[in-house]
Amino acid sequence: STQSRSSAASDVYKRQDLERQAMLYCKRLGINYSKLTETEFRQLIHILDKSSLLKTHGSKRKMRK
Repeated sequence: STQSRSSAASDVYKRQDLERQAMLYCKRLGINYSKLTETEFRQLIHILDKSSLLKTHGSKRKMRK
């Protein structure tokens, strides 16, 4: 139960992060984000999800020995 809540919270944060990124891209491209339909938003997120630049791969720092 606790694990499912933690997973759900993680999903919410991921969605918020994706929405923030989508807003930024729309702003740069001159697209009114608030006028996107739910379908258009999902398509945009699907496209952004393919970007290797937007994926988080954890810390890039090397661990000291």
